[in-house]
Amino acid sequence: MNPSDQARQAVVVDSWLADFAVSGSAVNPGAGVVIADTGELPEGYYDLQILVSVLLATVWADPRIQHRDAANAVSLFEQWVALPATSTLFCDLNNRQVSAGERIRVVATNAITNSIFATIIGVKRA
Repeated sequence: MNPSDQARQAVVVDSWLADFAVSGSAVNPGAGVVIADTGELPEGYYDLQILVSVLLATVWADPRIQHRDAANAVSLFEQWVALPATSTLFCDLNNRQVSAGERIRVVATNAITNSIFATIIGVKRA
């Protein structure tokens, strides 16, 4: 193999490793079902990657990405997304400030026919 072939095979790798990763799934969930939840997080700034997939839904799925308070009673931030049948959402929430005990979660907001999957990956920056 010549040096130019080696250069073409170089792989770019992220410079960070995940501090946590949580996943969840549900079959035919009703509205309000929590799909993935980080649980209580330590105080800090986080970079988050969130993946949500809907398989063979007969209606649009409208999951919510929520940043919840320490009591898990109210959402401090909420992002609604609309996913058509058999689709995937990938999003980054960078430099998200989290106080002690707060959490990030993905929730189904409407009844979904078939399956939904969610993964939350995070790294604590400070």
